[in-house]
Amino acid sequence: MTPHIIQCDFSNKKDFVYFVYSRNKITWCNDKGKGVLQNGGFIIFDCNKPFKYEFHIETDIVCFLLPKSFLCVGKNVFVNNIVSIKNTRYDDILIELILGLFNYDNQVKVKLAAITSLLAIALYENDVVNLVTKSESEFKKMTNLIRMNIGNSELCLNFIASELHMSKSKAQKVFYKNGTSFRIVLKQSRVDALAIKLLSDGNKPINNICFDCGFKTVANANIQFKKIYHMSLSEYRRVQRIKKITS
Repeated sequence: MTPHIIQCDFSNKKDFVYFVYSRNKITWCNDKGKGVLQNGGFIIFDCNKPFKYEFHIETDIVCFLLPKSFLCVGKNVFVNNIVSIKNTRYDDILIELILGLFNYDNQVKVKLAAITSLLAIALYENDVVNLVTKSESEFKKMTNLIRMNIGNSELCLNFIASELHMSKSKAQKVFYKNGTSFRIVLKQSRVDALAIKLLSDGNKPINNICFDCGFKTVANANIQFKKIYHMSLSEYRRVQRIKKITS
């Protein structure tokens, strides 16, 4: 089946967005990239840049222009010039409203208002999910960096931020968004490393293990370790050795 290819240039309508809904597979591209919705869905183009999309069945497609002001939800959701929405909680309602949009009756304005409101909410939720996912990914990279450099007693947030090419303030925000801080994660990581090394380096002196985990003094290592494991380093090593022998 020959695909339908639609090329669009609405550069004279920069304050508008272009909606496409497809029941089945649809692909698209613009100057920022390309994408595909294998099972259909909504695609929203910013009219600032030319774009095109491709589909196979003409009756699958509904498209229309809307002013950007209809979709203002706290911030600009069109930063990347293209947004796709799929598997939202509003799919069934949106599809029903869109497919009935062009029945010229006295409910057309009501339907349009409902569509724009639901799409605005879906866009906002989609944007929040993406932000959370990105934050979680950055947080994971940070915690891995901390573990990899745990032996550095001078390890600081500036080092972590520079390694990930971000500012210190942005790095702090990533920790806060994940319900913690750099100091808390660092302390926990040092204590976790202690617990592992006390067993894996069974014959190594405890003071050396403390220094390997980035602690400057054994006394401080003991204090931090007791807060989590409720026993001293030597007690923990002894208990774990007994468990290993009797198991």
